[in-house]
Amino acid sequence: MSNTVLIINLIVIFFGALYCWLDYKKVEAKDPYALKKLAKKSLCLGLIILVLNFAIHLIDYFKPEEELATKNDIVRLEAILSKLSEPINPNSAEAYSNRGVMWLEKDEIDKAINDFNKAIKLKPNYAIAYNNRGAARGKKGDDKNALDDFNKAINLKNNDETIYLNRGILLSKMGEYNRAIDDFNRVVKINPNSIMAYNRRGDAWFEVGENDKAINDFNKVIEINPNYDNGYYSRGRVRLELNENAKAIDDFNKAIQLNNNNENAYLNRGILLSKMGEYNRGIDDFNRAIKINPNFDKAFYNRGFALNDKGDTEKAIDDLSKAIQINPNYGIAYSKRAFIWAVKGKNKKALNDYSKAIEINPDHAINYYNRGVTYSLLGKSEKAIKDLKNYLKLAKNEDKRVEIVKNMIKKLESSHEF
Repeated sequence: MSNTVLIINLIVIFFGALYCWLDYKKVEAKDPYALKKLAKKSLCLGLIILVLNFAIHLIDYFKPEEELATKNDIVRLEAILSKLSEPINPNSAEAYSNRGVMWLEKDEIDKAINDFNKAIKLKPNYAIAYNNRGAARGKKGDDKNALDDFNKAINLKNNDETIYLNRGILLSKMGEYNRAIDDFNRVVKINPNSIMAYNRRGDAWFEVGENDKAINDFNKVIEINPNYDNGYYSRGRVRLELNENAKAIDDFNKAIQLNNNNENAYLNRGILLSKMGEYNRGIDDFNRAIKINPNFDKAFYNRGFALNDKGDTEKAIDDLSKAIQINPNYGIAYSKRAFIWAVKGKNKKALNDYSKAIEINPDHAINYYNRGVTYSLLGKSEKAIKDLKNYLKLAKNEDKRVEIVKNMIKKLESSHEF
């Protein structure tokens, strides 16, 4: 704001001084105290400028942190762009690796990988370049080669917490949660105050059903840094799973208080509120999450779920369709939309969505059950029986539908249509 302040000051000084001087010249001959009055007016002008500056700086002080952060991000990005345009030493592996990191910051993944390749060619034992290339490949979705790079980096440098952390994050993404936990354990051993390691390990514990261990890790995160919003969000997610609704709400509220752009905290608070029957408040949270991230597929899915529970099926279908548009492999969104189509009597559309859900998640028993029921309603007994038998293969014995499905199959097999 310094340029703005300077301009305002110059304008005030110029016009204020002009007014004082003209007023002085006007009364100079008639008023023996004109010079004293000029001095008083000048003093008032100085006080006005002082108050004006104070007000401007006060506004700047109370400006929301995210706006200031955005300006800082712009400055950082401009610095990156400036450096990217500078020539580098073609014989320096470090120069290529550093430029690759900057390309990665700009999401220019292929250019980043190209620079990391050059760095590794110049320096085949350059662990950091393998780590960086692994991060770029992971971001691109090339998980297998990313894992190879992290493994190579660790073989070259087995005491680097960043490499273990990155490999653990990738393994979690791949569903290898126990291996990921091993890597996060190594990070904590190297650095007992690594917030990211505790937080990521807590997420992995949660995924394997070790909720108490997950809570312990998130507590540790909050102990190390009470202002880390994701620590509260992550702990709230576990408490949501444990049906500790009041504690979960408190955690999501705290996460949002610390960072009002935490889209996941809004999402999960919205899920909990909807679960409690407070659909309007839940939908408000999904709206906030979508405002922060217009491509947040989970927010559209859950808003659609809440709208359907409220009875607004048309808007629910619109939201589920938007979630599918953003993420064409969103199996449960197809399944939920299929269910709504079926309730509305649009069985052919329901069949198409159930089939897509099965294609994406062939091990989800419920989709075979729902498609089988839909086939039976359309009089396609043979296909219905096949789906219902697939459901029995995949369903757990304690599933309350098992006996019902067995009876359905018997009736269909004995029907004249079959």
